[in-house]
Amino acid sequence: MPLDAAVWAFKVPIALAVVTLSFVWPRGRGIAVDPAIDFPPHNLFLLGVAATLWIFRIVGLFWLAQGVVAKVG
Repeated sequence: MPLDAAVWAFKVPIALAVVTLSFVWPRGRGIAVDPAIDFPPHNLFLLGVAATLWIFRIVGLFWLAQGVVAKVG
């Protein structure tokens, strides 16, 4: 498999998952679940959930755009 195809095969599914989950996650905020770890994950601790979700959306959409351009071009 050529490198460009491997990069596309990696980035597009990850980007689809991240963007989808970043939009769906706030809908499940009412579900109370104890965290699986005792300390907050690094990005969430430094930036907060809302900022982290926006970063995931922006990077995910950028990766999707790259994937579309790579596949079309």
